[in-house]
Amino acid sequence: MRRYVLIVIGILVFGLTAAHAQNLTSFKDANGKIGFKDKGGKIVIPPKYDNVGFFSEGMAYVNIGYNAASRQNGKFGFIDASGNLVVPIKYDYAAGFVGGLAKVALAGKYGFIDRAGREAIPLRYDSVGDFYEGLAWVKLNGKIGYIDNSGKQAVLFQFESANNFKNGVALVREGGRYHYIDRTGKDLGATPPALASDQSTSQPRTNKADPSPSANADMSVVTKTLSGVFDKAVGRWSVTVKDRKFGLPLDYKIEIKNIVNGKAEVWMLESGVPYKRFNSFEFLNLMGQLRFTFEYSPDGKIISRGSGSVSGDISRMTGTQLSPMGGRTRDEEWTAQKDTAVASTSPAVPARSVSGVEKPGSPGTPSYKDLVGVWAVTTKDQTSGKVSRSSFEIRMVNGTLEAWRVVNGKADLKYTSFKVFDGEKGPSFLFELNVPPSLKVEGTGTIDSGLSQMSGIQLLSIQGTSVAFTHQFSARKEPASIASRTSGGSLATSSPIGPRVSSSVQPKTPTGNGSPTRATASLIAAKPFKSGSKYGYRDANGNVAISPIYDHAFDFDKNDAAVVFKGDPLTMKGVYGIIGRTGSEIVSMKYAYIGLGRDGVYAFRNADGKMGLINSQGRELSAPVYESISVDRDGMRAVKLNGRNGFIDNTGKLVVAAEFDDSGEFFNGRAAVKKNGKWGLIDATGKTMVPFEYDHAKAFIQGYAAVSRNGKYGFVNETGKLVIGFQFEDTGYFAEGFAFVKNGGKWGYIDASGKAITEFKYDANSNYDRFENGLAVVILNGKRGFIDKTGREIIPPQYDSALPFRNGKAKVKINGREFFIDKAGAEVK
Repeated sequence: MRRYVLIVIGILVFGLTAAHAQNLTSFKDANGKIGFKDKGGKIVIPPKYDNVGFFSEGMAYVNIGYNAASRQNGKFGFIDASGNLVVPIKYDYAAGFVGGLAKVALAGKYGFIDRAGREAIPLRYDSVGDFYEGLAWVKLNGKIGYIDNSGKQAVLFQFESANNFKNGVALVREGGRYHYIDRTGKDLGATPPALASDQSTSQPRTNKADPSPSANADMSVVTKTLSGVFDKAVGRWSVTVKDRKFGLPLDYKIEIKNIVNGKAEVWMLESGVPYKRFNSFEFLNLMGQLRFTFEYSPDGKIISRGSGSVSGDISRMTGTQLSPMGGRTRDEEWTAQKDTAVASTSPAVPARSVSGVEKPGSPGTPSYKDLVGVWAVTTKDQTSGKVSRSSFEIRMVNGTLEAWRVVNGKADLKYTSFKVFDGEKGPSFLFELNVPPSLKVEGTGTIDSGLSQMSGIQLLSIQGTSVAFTHQFSARKEPASIASRTSGGSLATSSPIGPRVSSSVQPKTPTGNGSPTRATASLIAAKPFKSGSKYGYRDANGNVAISPIYDHAFDFDKNDAAVVFKGDPLTMKGVYGIIGRTGSEIVSMKYAYIGLGRDGVYAFRNADGKMGLINSQGRELSAPVYESISVDRDGMRAVKLNGRNGFIDNTGKLVVAAEFDDSGEFFNGRAAVKKNGKWGLIDATGKTMVPFEYDHAKAFIQGYAAVSRNGKYGFVNETGKLVIGFQFEDTGYFAEGFAFVKNGGKWGYIDASGKAITEFKYDANSNYDRFENGLAVVILNGKRGFIDKTGREIIPPQYDSALPFRNGKAKVKINGREFFIDKAGAEVK
């Protein structure tokens, strides 16, 4: 009894604290320091901070060191409503608490802390979103996946961009293709499941997913276009980009050229001359909303990515963009106005023209055919410092450049590939040479404007091992008096070209440890990039480390392995393999599919359609015997064997026998499964935790799982006890202690005891059917408003659309006008 009283007192104290926090407002003193006052104007928390957030769940972030003028970000911590410092001021970034978790960042890595300041989800991600329907998108090593609120991976890290889950689906971009996924990561195609039967281009109905991209995610939208709609966009535009945090604007000009099926050629202008091209710029007609999406990433490094909307007369664009900058990502507003008075006169020139013959430029400039001749090369081994000299010859064959190795005055071996192209910083080249039986040489570099000198980096690797040697090299073109071509393909020289270079390279072993020398980290493959239609990898300095030979390439994981693909990039039908950072194959290109790995384990499918597991050393952990294998959740994977469902662990061991009719995934150590026509829940050993007596069961979220019987839903706790009886027609999930449920054809909210805090009068709200920051969006007769946790409509339903409150304000729309409101319903900036 005493324990029960203490719990009740604790709940009351938290409720009073949270309520007290809601009554506090920030103020700034004469010295620019910020504190908090209550509604009566009494100072509750003295002004001593340089930046603060709004109170959320009884906590507010505070900052010391923030200075907008000097762009100092300062450090963040959290205080409670009494001003007590609960979380030390040590983080580089912080956001308000939602569902007991707050986003924070330190040293460029993001994660989540709980209200006690503990790292509930470790700070290991490049960026993170907010939790929707129990999942949040996170970015790791350049790829985006989803985690649940325990930090467990829910969907593999395989996307370039992703949005929040809404009504059980999320919009993602993978391999340049936009499509929807369900909560298991299953590809649902490019048409939103909720819109599959609605092909009209009218304004979206209110019960459909909000098509606008999330401001917290990499911008992405469905690639549906109508030809001819955007032709009026061709021409020059004045652009203003404004940093939302620091308010500093940047103005520049762009020119939009030919538009084909929504895809536009867009150039940045300098004094009216095009000098840089966007990698992608696409116009979209999304259910009657004219939109655009773009990416600017010279040399494969993303500078900015964003999306927005286009006015009906195609004369104005507005949107948002994300731009990486040091340890943070700039969140910017993007506006553009068409310059109707300026005619488009600049020529359409390719951004990276790959050509073996002519270099684009004004008349009289050198062409790449001037590279033909003999080149003297000086190479320095970065590990040993040893310098060597060699030669190679560039030839012109049927209008295409070729490179040959020269030994003792004879061109004896042709390079596997040699490409010259216009790079962002001038003429560039890349090459690859395979010397049988074991040596592979590949590299990249730049050419001076006179086409007489080259410099770059090359990597020599002994195939089949982890040995790699990194070299810096420079080359100069020999004058005609030194070297001239003969009809026989050999070289007549008046002076020695250089010593013979052995084609047999022995691995160097440093004294003491007997292990092979590894190439320096900066010259090992780091990030994938695209050249033309092919993918390769660059090192940390942006140099080509692995030549672009794949039709798709994924990021390297923490086991220094990457999944690569050759085949049709549209259908992704072809062969998959896994390579190491030197480009050597770990898993040969023979599988019909390989999923992205976690902890060095990958699911694969063979040509017969059967699936198994393989590790990053290429060893099959599980033979391909399953019809399907899910992603790893809680160290478990759902499998289907002979039409029955079970679970394997990441060693490939079948730990829960395949004896179930159907199954969900593991969440917080529990999985909903169906047996003999009834649903129950099991733990990771297969032990029954909730008896098989329900018509349906949903996943455990925040300690509760919805179960149904005779068409009605109730909730069980983690022990399997029915804590809320069967009385609802449908349910959502618990968030912040409340769940959205359906009764009598209408929806309302209940607390954890099952008590209704609202009338059952609201419309379904598949987008935002949960509390966030203490408030929930509700829909009544098609209009949106907000309720608090007492069920009171603090802002009556009146808006055509409304997003949840973030940082004390919410975006709403009424009569076609969008703006922000505070929690009192007043319009704010």
